[in-house]
Amino acid sequence: MKKLFFLFLIALCTNLSAQHRFGVRAGLNYANFSGELEAGENYEWASGFHFGINYTYQFSEVFGLRGELLYTQKGSRQTFFSTESFQDVITISGNTGSFLERGTVDLAIRHTQNYFSIPITAQLQLTDKWELFGGLSLDLLFAPSAGGTLFFESADQPQNIRYELRLDYNYRNDNAGEIPFNSGTQQTSLLIEGEPSSIFRVRGAYYDYTTAELEATGKLYNFLDASVILGTNFFLNKGFYVGVRGELGLFDKTNSAIDFSRNMLDVDGNFIERDDKDISQNISLSFGFRF
Repeated sequence: MKKLFFLFLIALCTNLSAQHRFGVRAGLNYANFSGELEAGENYEWASGFHFGINYTYQFSEVFGLRGELLYTQKGSRQTFFSTESFQDVITISGNTGSFLERGTVDLAIRHTQNYFSIPITAQLQLTDKWELFGGLSLDLLFAPSAGGTLFFESADQPQNIRYELRLDYNYRNDNAGEIPFNSGTQQTSLLIEGEPSSIFRVRGAYYDYTTAELEATGKLYNFLDASVILGTNFFLNKGFYVGVRGELGLFDKTNSAIDFSRNMLDVDGNFIERDDKDISQNISLSFGFRF
């Protein structure tokens, strides 16, 4: 009787072990934005990484449901070039203050978004080696940033209003009118209508805004995103596998109230909001192990 009882326990534990699978995976991301572009604007793929843990409940030998908790880094490279664009020139000396100037804008910047992601996918074991999966991911943004350069040359005063800025953006923590704390007070001299002036050479994400304007619009990136997922894994043995998955965002990543056109002004001479939808695209290459 005792032998039968122990055999029953062994069989039960074996069955439970087969139903519940834990694992880890890590790898590279190749991400981009997808959305309506204005003249002169372009987005390119940028690399990032991911790592995390997962749990799979096997309903049968061929079908299971998997949940994951991941740290994942996405982003893109943005460029913009136009000879008929507008730039907000904000002086810190002289009597000109802030004004809009038409001219050439040449922008190159890399955007980075860090997420805690919670993918939920259904798994279909096609063969001993191949697994197909698809589902949804809930993505919580916690550290968006960007870095790059912006060159501007005035169309009307090219010899006097011509400068290059270094952009050091922390979209979550930067405040209105702020320059990065580690930039010192680097300045560039200009000559505006015959009067010497100067500007800061390093800018934070919301340097062009007043506190009241930023409180009214909110910051650039939305906290919540979600994606649809489709991918496949190839098992090297019973534990190790390599995989590839594609992800397509469902929500607008940016806040339209602070996403403006660089090429157009309204009848009052103010920047026009871009009522478009910027969604994420991502391809992940992973190496994982399931216990």
